Amino acid sequence: IALPIIMVHTAFVRKFLSSSRCTRYWPIVKKALTYLICNGPYSQQDRWEEESGYTPFTLAAQIAGLLAGAELADIHGEKKLGIYCREVADYWNENIERWLYVSDTDSAKESGVEGYYMRINPYNLPADEVKDKTINLKNHEGDEGKIRLGDIICVDALALVRFGLRAADDPHILNTVKVIDAKLKIETPSGPCWYRYTKDGYGENREGQPYIYNGIGRPWPLLTGERAHYEIAAGNLTQAISLLKTMEGFSENALLPEQIWDQKDIPEKGLIFGKHSGSAMPLTWAHAEYLKLCSSIKQKKVADMIYLTRDRYVVNKISSLFCVWRFTDQVKAMPVGKILRIEVLEDAVVRWTNDDWQSYQEIETRDTGLGIKLVDVAFKNKDSEKILFTFFWKKTKNWEGANFEIKLIKE
Repeated sequence: IALPIIMVHTAFVRKFLSSSRCTRYWPIVKKALTYLICNGPYSQQDRWEEESGYTPFTLAAQIAGLLAGAELADIHGEKKLGIYCREVADYWNENIERWLYVSDTDSAKESGVEGYYMRINPYNLPADEVKDKTINLKNHEGDEGKIRLGDIICVDALALVRFGLRAADDPHILNTVKVIDAKLKIETPSGPCWYRYTKDGYGENREGQPYIYNGIGRPWPLLTGERAHYEIAAGNLTQAISLLKTMEGFSENALLPEQIWDQKDIPEKGLIFGKHSGSAMPLTWAHAEYLKLCSSIKQKKVADMIYLTRDRYVVNKISSLFCVWRFTDQVKAMPVGKILRIEVLEDAVVRWTNDDWQSYQEIETRDTGLGIKLVDVAFKNKDSEKILFTFFWKKTKNWEGANFEIKLIKE
């Protein structure tokens, strides 16, 4: 949903799309923005089509998509819509570390870092609160895929740099790259390649038999391309060119495979170390990554990195004015200096208090035009310890029947 929004914006900015054609596409883009805002940033499937939760790649794409959509909204005269899209993007961007950055894990200690971005967080809780919870990964038999969330290292965090949300030398990114290389990198005769994530079960089994519902994950050539894009963002163009040649070394008759074999040769099964495994070949995604990498090297900048994200978050370091409460993400605490934004899907009156119901105020929700109704609660009593609120639903004419509480943190 997010990537096509970025594509429309990029095509327009680069003048591949005329103003009239962009206007023709705007209603579709607006529907996509509506979907993202109403359903994100939590994803029903990560980009590997296996797990649900908060993931770095999907978050990065969504935030970049919202900023691209915001500029398209401005172009089409919907300034208020553009402002709201940026506010959502800012809040999601500010919470990436809360949702995904874990610290003080065994992998962190082994790699000599304080923390890193984990692969996925299926809970509406901070990453450090869920890191010891377990998940049973797909493509394994029984409980063989069971692993703690905080122990799942994944290459997807590089997307935070690729889409311009974090600098290549951001300490959180550098820590994560160090752990990725310690846990997921393999050297082949053609050069380095990377596994998708810890305990991947999608690939041939130990004997090299084809994947049938379970196996062992093998390295993906397209991830060498993704690493090359990171190197371009970091200013290491020579390394990126070297990794491009490495990708070419993984090909067979000019076709790039989904995965390569990472063990001793098994000639009778056609498995040669550093060459294609029995996975899909050609993988069009890998070829697309190769073509993007060629373009990125030629332009000396990452093709997917829209200027909006880098300017906003890396250069100008824009933060969010809000703490956003939703039924799907019921934050329990917020800094006193933030504005509490309450977002729901139906028209309502929000009744709130910051003096334990000795007094209260009521605010009607306003429509964003994207399926979300919201109120902003800006309170002046800095000595308050908490906010309590509830809802009167206008359509059904009934009270929610429960109070919700947010503690106020004095910084």
